[in-house]
Amino acid sequence: MSEEALVMGMRLLPESARRPAQLPSGAATIIGDIHGGELWIVERADGSTAVYDERTGRVERLNTNRAATSECLAAFAAYFDPDRADEPSVMTAAQAAERLAALRAGRTRPAMRSQNGDSRRDRVTILRRRLTQIDAKALGRDSWWRICMEQIQDDIL
Repeated sequence: MSEEALVMGMRLLPESARRPAQLPSGAATIIGDIHGGELWIVERADGSTAVYDERTGRVERLNTNRAATSECLAAFAAYFDPDRADEPSVMTAAQAAERLAALRAGRTRPAMRSQNGDSRRDRVTILRRRLTQIDAKALGRDSWWRICMEQIQDDIL
């Protein structure tokens, strides 16, 4: 995944734009952002990456290392293939609430088939498999990616 590419509102920054950060658990380096700085992607002293909310101090695990984070972003980019351009990959809170209400009310559209013949269900399975190949802990109980996968499975993302 190239730096500066935006996937689900997330981007990794070039080396020149990285800067130090102080997490509740210790020093880290900001290596990316989510939604233009609403949240930070950080690399901790042990090399692992996390999502850091500067306002609340909350830290959620991403991956065991920066390379895995980049590969996971690339896997999500592949999932959000151009043949799904009519469905937003990033939504506002209002859009997400509306989508969730439709899901709960049973008003969601049937799964689309992509141009290459893979169903949405197949693509979710492929994405899940790819994420665990990249980093065995990527979809662990306390991982940021697990929440993203739940949103994909609920057809919110």
